[in-house]
Amino acid sequence: MSILIAACCALASNRIRLFARRWVVAGIAYGAITFFIMHYVVVPLSATRSSPHHCATWFWENMLAMLLFGLIISGVAARYENAAESSIDL
Repeated sequence: MSILIAACCALASNRIRLFARRWVVAGIAYGAITFFIMHYVVVPLSATRSSPHHCATWFWENMLAMLLFGLIISGVAARYENAAESSIDL
């Protein structure tokens, strides 16, 4: 799942130039969007039928983890995008 999420972020960074230039904001936004999609779309549609009770601590720990994940992916994608642009300019 993480590889697919990272690939989607890399594709977005490749197509949307603002994503590479403002990678911190884009990474946080991407992490938040990914969290909500995973939590409210993917998990309910998965094979698990039980719905465990989640507290606020669980929510914020998982949200912060996904925000960090988005920042890491966005930073790496921006670095490679900028490196590709500078090698083309030579």
